[in-house]
Amino acid sequence: MRAAGGNTPSRWLAVVNPGRRTEAALRELLCHAHHLARARHERRTGAATEDRGPQG
Repeated sequence: MRAAGGNTPSRWLAVVNPGRRTEAALRELLCHAHHLARARHERRTGAATEDRGPQG
């Protein structure tokens, strides 16, 4: 899956009709986005956050 606009990173994701066929790709995108957001936060604040797994 690609963001609208080709190689330009997007900061939004719309899930219109989730289903079994899209679940794996959706989870991968959300996990990747979460990882990027945490890394960005840690860089900006200097705070390392503890990995608490998929729930938080």
